Amino acid sequence: MHEVDEIVASSALLDRYLAAYGQDTQEARKLLRNIVARRSQIWWPSADFGPPEPSLPSNRNEWVELAQQVLHLMPRDDAQKWFQGRALQLANELALSKRLVISQLLGNDLPMPLLKLSGPRQSSSASACSSR
Repeated sequence: MHEVDEIVASSALLDRYLAAYGQDTQEARKLLRNIVARRSQIWWPSADFGPPEPSLPSNRNEWVELAQQVLHLMPRDDAQKWFQGRALQLANELALSKRLVISQLLGNDLPMPLLKLSGPRQSSSASACSSR
């Protein structure tokens, strides 16, 4: 699955960016390793990735938690600002990729809540124009 390959590669790049940022990212890198281990155990159940990671409650989003940890970093120079920005961008892309993979596994084009939010709507200006 192409998306899984992208998630693995982006996760490795995110870890490199966090490492380059410095020691303040140790907790974020630990969370990233847990996320990757948990996903790997799901995608490749017959492979040995060490002790199984515990399941998460359905209302918990690890990628959002990771992004929050990165967002709370206090960059001391332009290089750290750059790595922080790229890490946030990658965390967001990884969250979107996870949604895409889940949707594909479920046979949906978009997660159901998004389908409901993006249903047909007509803006008031469009209504006004069509009634003329």
